[in-house]
Amino acid sequence: MILLKKSIVNRRLSLILLVFSFVLDTVLVVLFGVQFHNYFPLLYIVCFLYYYRSHYQRGWLLLDLALVSQMIGLYFVYFLPNSMATFFGSILMFNLNLLFLSYLISKCTSISDKRFYLVGPLLIIPYLMVIFFQLNENFDTLLWIVLFRVPFLLIFVSVSFAHFSFLPTLKSSFVMIGSLLIVINNILFAYNYFYFKEIFFSYEKTLFYLLGTFLIIKFLEQKLEKKEDSLSSMI
Repeated sequence: MILLKKSIVNRRLSLILLVFSFVLDTVLVVLFGVQFHNYFPLLYIVCFLYYYRSHYQRGWLLLDLALVSQMIGLYFVYFLPNSMATFFGSILMFNLNLLFLSYLISKCTSISDKRFYLVGPLLIIPYLMVIFFQLNENFDTLLWIVLFRVPFLLIFVSVSFAHFSFLPTLKSSFVMIGSLLIVINNILFAYNYFYFKEIFFSYEKTLFYLLGTFLIIKFLEQKLEKKEDSLSSMI
């Protein structure tokens, strides 16, 4: 009982820290520009790790790796000089993040009817339209790296929406909405990086990323709860 109360307190503290960090990030950008913003994306990942790990002692290795790979990708974006190698490294880490999450989501239920996976490709069309019709002239030699991102987003969205289509429940909607927010975040990120030629604070981009990641973690938690309950019953 004491451990349960402690984990609840830790989770509340992590959420408070996450919200406070976002508000502070926004205020500092308004007052001083983007000079302090680079540090906050890494802090957001730490908050998510703290939130998830403070309650589940065993956790999931792949979820840990998903968050850590996201953190490494953000470090490449915000702290290393702009180059093709840096951009490829960040995209590689972000793709690993999506790959780990996609696998975890796919393991939450067994979907025998593959037609459920056809919803995802339709929802990736807006991302492809932005890439090929609005930003293609800005890619230069980075086009192949941008295209390397597309299949991972496609898998991620397809798995997420297939799960919701197969099990249309409130908790399943978390993964559907979360994946959609992350796709929108990717579109805004592409505009920042290729159209404006810099990474700067965007309220919507940051908010969509935080909400999307939080909803996906909340969705995966239900599977972790069943896993821990089954292990506890075996002890």
